[in-house]
Amino acid sequence: MKRSGPQRSQNTARRSSHEVDSQACEPGKRLWGAAVKTKKLLARLRSFLDAERGEQIREMDSVRAVLHDLRAKQRKFEAKLAADPTREDRDEIEGKLWAIRVQRRKGLERLRELSTHKGRSEREE
Repeated sequence: MKRSGPQRSQNTARRSSHEVDSQACEPGKRLWGAAVKTKKLLARLRSFLDAERGEQIREMDSVRAVLHDLRAKQRKFEAKLAADPTREDRDEIEGKLWAIRVQRRKGLERLRELSTHKGRSEREE
């Protein structure tokens, strides 16, 4: 049976899409095969970025939940402080309030970092 169209010579072996012709590129450089199109590469990149973004969203949700809990504890201790406790109790409550405020400040800074990173990555795309 004869084929119409250009014929392959006996010397030309069929290569898979991941093999690279040694004459086609400089040594040490990796080329993508002909089967990997621009659309496919962009789809791979998008999937990596979406995964990273999903992690950021989960972390932001987690930080928000912790901040909410810390705020509730802060209000509880402030109410105890307003009830005019003894000197020892006052010192203990103020120490706990100080620790909560420091942790809330750190959490808010982290939330801002994640939010600004989100804005940058969306603008770059």
